[in-house]
Amino acid sequence: MNFYAHQKVSFVDYPGKISTLLFVSGCNFWCEYCHNYQLKQKLEHTITETEIINYLKERIGKIDAVVITGGEPSLYKREIKDFFSNIKTIFPDMLTKFDTNGSDPEVFSFLKDVTDFVAMDFKSPDYKKFSNVELDIIKKSLHNIKVIKDYEIRITMYPDYIKKEDFDTIADLLQNSKKVVIQQYVKNFFNTVEPYDDEVLYEFENILLSRGINVENKL
Repeated sequence: MNFYAHQKVSFVDYPGKISTLLFVSGCNFWCEYCHNYQLKQKLEHTITETEIINYLKERIGKIDAVVITGGEPSLYKREIKDFFSNIKTIFPDMLTKFDTNGSDPEVFSFLKDVTDFVAMDFKSPDYKKFSNVELDIIKKSLHNIKVIKDYEIRITMYPDYIKKEDFDTIADLLQNSKKVVIQQYVKNFFNTVEPYDDEVLYEFENILLSRGINVENKL
């Protein structure tokens, strides 16, 4: 498997671990606030699997995990399965993680035997704002992700997608999730929508907590 980009060290992409971060390009969503907007289109992937394996061999004991993000990694699920299988064979103690937008409910069962952690984004109760995916598909992914050893559901608090009047509905949808991570939306060059005040994020956190959901608020 080849990759578009490689961030050699990350302290935030695998909870509690030091990881190396690999990027794929191409995405089936067009979210307005995307922080990796340059990866929406499929681009040439020039970083080879051999390069990554050699990098990891030189840093045994220093890197705990390999993380694939994007773009949308589920578009490459067959390649990821082979890559993670190789990683597990060569580095038995290496942890593996991928990020996903939840548009492929089958990716979790397909990769569960080679994946230790998944971060899935929950974008909105209305996915038609930025995709061709029905909410029922996302609901199926929220159910299917439970086959993974460990996972979290991430919510970026973009006001046009996560509306205050929908907080209770979203909490109901996430009722049985293992962990929900709330993160503040940050304006970028292409989007100037004003973020919520911190108090709104705490309000949403309290609604989730009232449902018995484990919440991390990244303020």
